[in-house]
Amino acid sequence: KLYPHRAQYYLTLETNSDQLFIEKMVIYNSLGQEVYRREHLKERSYKISVSDFVSGAYMIHIQTNKGNSSRKFTITR
Repeated sequence: KLYPHRAQYYLTLETNSDQLFIEKMVIYNSLGQEVYRREHLKERSYKISVSDFVSGAYMIHIQTNKGNSSRKFTITR
C-alpha cells in the first residue's frame, strides 16, 4: 500500500501481511532518472521524506521477499 497518491512532504509504504517485508525501493522521476534508493531493508512500513523532490510524476519500484511491484505517484506543491 502506497499513500498518499498525491504527496507533498511524506510518502508511506506499507505491506498488508505480517510475512511480507520491503527489502529495496527505488524512485524514478518522469525522465527515468533515479532520485531515491534504499536497500537492505526488512521493513513492513517505511516513510519517505519527499520534501526535496520537485513537483511532478514519479515511479517507485519495490522489492519484497515475495516479489516486485511498481507504483506511480505525484508530488504536488
